Amino acid sequence: MSLKKLYEDHRSSQNRVKRDVETLRREALASVNALTEELTEPVHAGAQAAFENQKRVEQSARRLSETSAALRARAESWAKSMEAFDKELRAIGDFENWVRAMEHDLRTLASALEEKMAEREKAESGSAAS
Repeated sequence: MSLKKLYEDHRSSQNRVKRDVETLRREALASVNALTEELTEPVHAGAQAAFENQKRVEQSARRLSETSAALRARAESWAKSMEAFDKELRAIGDFENWVRAMEHDLRTLASALEEKMAEREKAESGSAAS
């Protein structure tokens, strides 16, 4: 065999090896990419699910906060109404006590006046008899 032929064969085999190495490198990269995709897909799916759950929890927390604020406002309104009602009820109780006190005072005055009238009538009937 000639040297030129050996060189061409060597060159040809080098080119074939380079092509094979390049093909193997591309296949290895494709396999690594596929493996990476397969390994990260469940992580991404889990992260996506966690993110969706977090959004739902935040929305629920906002609705709960709004409902809580509305209930707090309603409870405060009821408390104010009850305080006003209690105040009015106490005023009615105070008025009833005042009326009872006035009735007692008027009865006392009436009986005192009746006694005075009875004494005066007695005194007048006693002086007319003499």
